[in-house]
Amino acid sequence: MNVNIRNDIDCFRGESVLRIALSDLLPYVQQKEVFVNGQITEELGDILHSLGFDIDKGLGVDVGLCRTLHSKIPSVNVIIVGWERCDRQWMNSGKASVQAHIGRNKDSYLRGMLYSLSGQSMKQTEGLNAHKKDITHKNGDLTDKCYILNSPEEIKWQKDIESQIEKKRKYLVSIGVTLLSNL
Repeated sequence: MNVNIRNDIDCFRGESVLRIALSDLLPYVQQKEVFVNGQITEELGDILHSLGFDIDKGLGVDVGLCRTLHSKIPSVNVIIVGWERCDRQWMNSGKASVQAHIGRNKDSYLRGMLYSLSGQSMKQTEGLNAHKKDITHKNGDLTDKCYILNSPEEIKWQKDIESQIEKKRKYLVSIGVTLLSNL
């Protein structure tokens, strides 16, 4: 299956983005290999499509700490990210999100009204006028990550998680999978 594996997922018009841990999908996949030559298999593509992923727009793949459908305890997983389908069949299935219904409309005035009726803000949801805040450490230095760690156990846990993430990312890159630049 020729699905574009992207290194970035951009939403310009309020599209809905879906995320799922690969470990949640593995029980439903017959084949052991889900990535072949850096692409997802046709079987996995069909499963993602049935779950509401718009595989025609492409998918993002990364590794991160997340909760699975079967456990509330966060663990390191391969995460598949993609846009939600907006075709008529999906929108009429009763499974489409409110965000997909709103983002499907090309009329920005109507989208603004729908956001308002659903208790959301168009500016916040679609990222209009958004700006990145710098995270400042207590000593005044700018940093891109700011952890508050209270004990040696927490520091060790954080290093273990980062190590697991890095190992899985290196493996995915080694088999030719393009990873998301930011998750």
